[in-house]
Amino acid sequence: MKNLLNKKFSLAISSAIACAMPFMLTSISSCAPSKKIQFANFESYMNNDLMSHLEDTYDVQFQWFTVTEMIETKFRDTYDVAIPCGYELVKLYKKGWLQKIDWNRLIPGLTNPLDLYAEPAQIAINQMNDSFRQILGENDFNVLDYGVPYFDQSFVFVYKGEELTFYSAQEPHNAVDNPSWADIFYTISPQCKYADRFGGKTGMLDDAKSLYDISRIMETIQQNPSDPSKWTNQMPEDATIDSLKQTFKTMTSKAQSNWYRLSTDSGQISRIFADHSKHGYNAILSWSGDALYAAQGAGEYEPYTGEQMHTIKPNGVSLDEIDFIVLNKNLQNQAEKLDRVYKVIYDTCLDAYNVSSEEELFSKDGDRYKYWSMQNWDTVSYTPMLKSIYDNVVNINSHYWDDFASETDIATRELMTSLITFPQEMGIRSIFGKPLSALQNSNTHWAWLETRGNL
Repeated sequence: MKNLLNKKFSLAISSAIACAMPFMLTSISSCAPSKKIQFANFESYMNNDLMSHLEDTYDVQFQWFTVTEMIETKFRDTYDVAIPCGYELVKLYKKGWLQKIDWNRLIPGLTNPLDLYAEPAQIAINQMNDSFRQILGENDFNVLDYGVPYFDQSFVFVYKGEELTFYSAQEPHNAVDNPSWADIFYTISPQCKYADRFGGKTGMLDDAKSLYDISRIMETIQQNPSDPSKWTNQMPEDATIDSLKQTFKTMTSKAQSNWYRLSTDSGQISRIFADHSKHGYNAILSWSGDALYAAQGAGEYEPYTGEQMHTIKPNGVSLDEIDFIVLNKNLQNQAEKLDRVYKVIYDTCLDAYNVSSEEELFSKDGDRYKYWSMQNWDTVSYTPMLKSIYDNVVNINSHYWDDFASETDIATRELMTSLITFPQEMGIRSIFGKPLSALQNSNTHWAWLETRGNL
């Protein structure tokens, strides 16, 4: 996860110069859309060397967004390729803006793209399809028809220091082995015995949708403490701003002013948490890839051992989201560009699909891996979907982890692999939030602004 700000800045400046210098002998059409592939992505969500390869080989130009909902503003008329999360993919699909994926152009002879992915990834994709078929009312909808899986990410609680005993948020507050989100928030709250350890030393991603999801799960746990089948992050159809505020208070009532340090920059959260000094966070609530980046030192500090850092993927409902590469439907009339786009997708996330040897997967040529998809995962660090990569890196004996732990340091290897392992392996049910309307989304943010002062 490298900072791409300088690259982003230079691209913006060069584009502005190209379109703003009146003394150049160019026509107005010089600033019209070119044959460049416009690729929209989260900043710091791709390996720098891979980006340079795509730019030089396939004439790709990268454009950045900060939240997945921003894709809609430019997708139809500007972006050729984008990386949205699952529920944003469905919104683009409903608008009729997506080009159907021709998997045989990616891997000739492929009969079922699901076979490319690890078993827990297949489960997650099938769960996603079940959810989206209900939302869309289309029994034959398949998310793989419109998106190529990029990475999975889980929202997790990670902390440093001595291992915690977690306590039930429900009275009596007995110790629990598999804490839910409600149990986690109770355990680190002012009401529990760890208040001094975490008060003002807990970092949390300041994202209204993610924090609404957690608050809603906690709310439904309170309403149905003994029935996990009713625990959900789904927003009620009749939700109002007042009811959304009440949902957020499920979380804020467990804290007090400045209890959590909020930031919209996940990279900053990772770096502060990775700091071994007293200035670092003692815990974070973040996406799993950011937590793994912190565990590996965030590019600034020594990596953490399994004795120093611990991770919890909550029981009952897991906030998991798969991000996909999607194509603009306008490409169907641009054969040459579409051909390049398929090559971009292949190099980015599929070129290692047929690799079975760990030695071959991890071998390096100079400063880069033999396969771009492996090198990209090594940078981004979220849960890989591709079977060849996933099955190797979740193995604690994999040579990949030799850089962070000795062969006998099982605790550290377990820490690292736990952050990229699908939660299904712990019996947790993944759930995917439905797409929000513009009004619902704005009301969620409004309600969050009304309540976040308590944190």
